[in-house]
Amino acid sequence: MAQRRVMKDLTTLQQVPIEGLTAGPIGDDVFSWNGYIDGPVDTPYEDGVFKVKITFPTDYPFTAPRLSFVTPIYHPNVNSDGKVCLSILDKDWNPSVNISQVLMTVQLLLKEPNPESAVLPSIGKQYEDDREAFNKEARKHTQEHAKKKTEEENKEETQEKEEK
Repeated sequence: MAQRRVMKDLTTLQQVPIEGLTAGPIGDDVFSWNGYIDGPVDTPYEDGVFKVKITFPTDYPFTAPRLSFVTPIYHPNVNSDGKVCLSILDKDWNPSVNISQVLMTVQLLLKEPNPESAVLPSIGKQYEDDREAFNKEARKHTQEHAKKKTEEENKEETQEKEEK
C-alpha cells in the first residue's frame, strides 16, 4: 500500500507542478526522494535553491514522511542537522496529506518562520527582536550554501562530467 501511495503522490506532483518545488525518487528507491525548494521572493532565501531529503516510511501514509534540509539553512524552525520542526510532520500528521502539501508547507515556512516553535531559540529570538540582523545572516547563509548556479556554471559542470 505504501508504495502505491508514494507513486500516487509522485504522479500528482508531476501532473500538477508547484512553482519553485521539484521532488522525486532517488534512483529506483521510491521511498527515498530528493527535493528542491526555491527560496521565496522577498525573503532572505530568495535566489537560493535548497535541497531536501524525503524518506517515506513503509507504513506511509499512516506515518508522516521524514523531511530534512541537506542544504544548510539559517532558520528558526530547522535544526543544525536539517530537521524541520513542522506540526504536519509530527503531531498534526494526517494520512490525507500528500507530499505536495508537505513541500508547500515547508516553502511557506521559509516565507513565514514560526519563532514560537523555534528549534533554535536564539535564531527565533533574533527573528522576533532584530529582523534586520536575522535577514542579513539568513541572506549570507543562503549566498554561501544555496546559491543558484548560473547557466555558465551548469555548462562547466556538465563538461567536467563528460570529460571523466
